[in-house]
Amino acid sequence: MNEQQITYFMALVEKQSFSKAAKSLYVTQPSFSQYIQKMEKQFGTKLFDRSSTPIRLTPEGEAVYEAVCEIRSIHANLKERITSLTNLQTGSLCIGTTPLCGSTLLSKSIHEFHKRYTGIHISLVEKPLNELQASIHNGECDIAICSGQISPVNFHLEILATEQIYLALSPDNPLTETLCSYQLQAEDIIKNSLALLKTPCCPLETFQKQPYVLFEGSESIASCAKNIFEEACIEPNVSLQVRNMHTAFAFVLADMGFSFFPDTMIKYGNFKKHPCYYKIQNRFNEQTIYLITKKNRNIPKTAIEYCLLLKELIVSGTWKK
Repeated sequence: MNEQQITYFMALVEKQSFSKAAKSLYVTQPSFSQYIQKMEKQFGTKLFDRSSTPIRLTPEGEAVYEAVCEIRSIHANLKERITSLTNLQTGSLCIGTTPLCGSTLLSKSIHEFHKRYTGIHISLVEKPLNELQASIHNGECDIAICSGQISPVNFHLEILATEQIYLALSPDNPLTETLCSYQLQAEDIIKNSLALLKTPCCPLETFQKQPYVLFEGSESIASCAKNIFEEACIEPNVSLQVRNMHTAFAFVLADMGFSFFPDTMIKYGNFKKHPCYYKIQNRFNEQTIYLITKKNRNIPKTAIEYCLLLKELIVSGTWKK
């Protein structure tokens, strides 16, 4: 298989839709479909089951997928050997992350790495967590940095930090007047004030009948919020469903309901206006941020150097935006 065949094949595997795959490659759907059909004709068999929704690989397609992953791994290992010989004067680094993590946590470390190694081309791949794991597995990304539930079977996970989850409610909501003793301002969280330590956790039951802005996106906070409610045996009163964290934030400010946000978003989201925040006592009120690599794969020297730099910044407390 040539590089274009691999690119087209993997695009359809990842997007599970001819139209979405074609759009991601900036080609027309008819042209993309013809190319896939030509490839299947070359192999003498169907690689994709078009009768299912979404599209899935046939057993023959699974075999091709495994081969493509091996090809990418071989290419990546060869690339690493060549890059190592040039002492990082040239090369590339592909970092995978989720949209929220990418917008709040990585700009400082990537900027510092670029200053040290100006000849290294850096690319940032932002994807939902499930697609991100696939990108690490098939060799598209060298490393990934994100939070969430990740299986340690195929990946090596290294803990970088933890982020605290806070309940957020509009300051215009009348309930805030009765919750003054539990209330935190954004500055308390951003500056780790004494109030942050002394303010007690607010009972989640207080919000049981309050409207809730449900975030249904791919960020790990979505599953975290679900676990928080289940742990507290509360059925949320959903007023609005959104698929973007910043959209959820805007509707909380507009008093459409309360929601949950990680402290990384509160600290590094560059928001001019904030809701009121509340600590909650719950087994799922924090989540772990991981550095993820694929097991049994040589890590490129560029990625190793970036990881070392990232850890330096974490130790000094300056790795975040």
